[in-house]
Amino acid sequence: MARAFTDRSAGSNHLTLGSNQRLEFLGDTVLQLVCSEFLYKHFPDHHEGHLSLLRSSLVNNKTQAVVCDDLNLTSFANHRKTDITSNQKHRADLLEALVGAIYIDRGLLYCRRFCDVCLFPRLHQFILNQDWNDPKSKLQQCCLTLRNMDGSEPEIPEYKVIMSQGPTNTRVYKVAVYFRNKRLAVGKGQSIQDAEMNAAEKALLQSQGVFPQLKHQKRILERSFQIQQEAQNQDVSCYENPLPAAFAHVTDHVTRRERYD
Repeated sequence: MARAFTDRSAGSNHLTLGSNQRLEFLGDTVLQLVCSEFLYKHFPDHHEGHLSLLRSSLVNNKTQAVVCDDLNLTSFANHRKTDITSNQKHRADLLEALVGAIYIDRGLLYCRRFCDVCLFPRLHQFILNQDWNDPKSKLQQCCLTLRNMDGSEPEIPEYKVIMSQGPTNTRVYKVAVYFRNKRLAVGKGQSIQDAEMNAAEKALLQSQGVFPQLKHQKRILERSFQIQQEAQNQDVSCYENPLPAAFAHVTDHVTRRERYD
C-alpha cells in the first residue's frame, strides 16, 4: 500500500523499493475489467457500443481524479511534484495505483466492493449529463440540431486561440468558441486541446438558452428514472436497475439522429 502512494519523483527508498508505476498499470486493467463486468451484468439488453460509452464515462482521468479528490488521496502521496493536486492525470494515476494495490493485497472481490462504493453510484449522474460524450462532441451535436433544413452546410462551433503565455513547458492557452459569429465562452488549458474542451464545457453551461434540447433531454431522463423507480417500488416487472432503461432513451435518440443525418 505504501508503494501505491509513492510517485517516482520521490526517488528510491527502503520502505517501498520502487514507485507506483507498475501498480498504475495493473490498476487501470483491473478498473477496466470490474467496470466491464458490472455493465455487462446490469445492462443486459445493450450492445457493446453502448457499454463502451458507459465504461468510458467511468474509467477516464476526469472521473478517477474526482474520486481521488473525494477520498483525499493526494494527502497521503509521497512525491516531489508541485502540481500533483492540480494535475488531473497525476490524481487519476494515484487512484489506479490504489486499485492495483487492493487487487494485489486483497483480490478482485475487494476491488469490486471499492467500485460499488466509489465509482458505480456516479452512473446515475453520468447518464443524466451524457458524460460519455466529451464537451466538444456534445456542443457540436447541439449546434447541429439548430441547422437549417435548406440543404446548406451545417454550422458547427469554431475555436480560436486568443492568447498563449509562458515558457514552452508550462505554457497556458486561452481559446474562445464561437457559433454563428457569436462568442459562447472562453477556456484555458495547458494545451490547445484542453483549452478547447474547457471552452466547450463552459459554453454548454452558459448557453443553455441557445440549446433548449439539453434541458428537454434531462427532463426526459429524470422522468424515466422516476417511472422505473415507481415500478420497482410497486413490484412491477421491470429492470432490476433503472439505469439501463434511462440510458436506452438517450442511445436510441442518438441512433435515430445518426441514421437521419
